[in-house]
Amino acid sequence: MAQWQQNMQTIVLWLDLVLFLFPSLLLLEG
Repeated sequence: MAQWQQNMQTIVLWLDLVLFLFPSLLLLEG
């Protein structure tokens, strides 16, 4: 159960990072 929670936390962290970086990359490209 703890392993699943850890995986979920990692996924959320990556998702947050992607959502934060993606607009920045688009702004740089544009």
